Amino acid sequence: MVSRLYGGGVMAMSENTGLFYELTDETVEVCGHILYRIRALKDINEDVHAGDLGGFVESTENLDASHGAWVFGDACVFGDACVFDRANVCDSAWVSGSACVFDDAYVYGDARVYGDAYVYGDARVGGDTWVDGCAEVCGSARILGTDHIGGTTRIDGDVEVCEEES
Repeated sequence: MVSRLYGGGVMAMSENTGLFYELTDETVEVCGHILYRIRALKDINEDVHAGDLGGFVESTENLDASHGAWVFGDACVFGDACVFDRANVCDSAWVSGSACVFDDAYVYGDARVYGDAYVYGDARVGGDTWVDGCAEVCGSARILGTDHIGGTTRIDGDVEVCEEES
């Protein structure tokens, strides 16, 4: 991924396939970080088309959209965190620190993925779940609700962890 200044904005581009998105002038401050709303410059995947606004990133290093990854809604990706491959971060979710979300993973709701945590494979992390430390959520795992997954925990495979309804 290469970033460059262009017409007053910053563009994110792949060296092989051109520009994917730009950082707009709309900003939010989260935990002392200034984040920029993104706008697609070309069709990214079947849900994101040229001109569509996305969520917020601190820099173009946070999102590699070359294979269809995207940040939607008011979701935020900042620090040294990264989202790539076909992964999505949606709603009001945050990915921060040195965390990574990749493959076909999906982080949504008010979920937080931070520290050195990884969410990958076909994993889903949602609700108010927090994944931190060196934790990994992968495979077909589904973590929903108000769970905290931390330390060196690894949740893999066909596992569902969810808040019990009362």
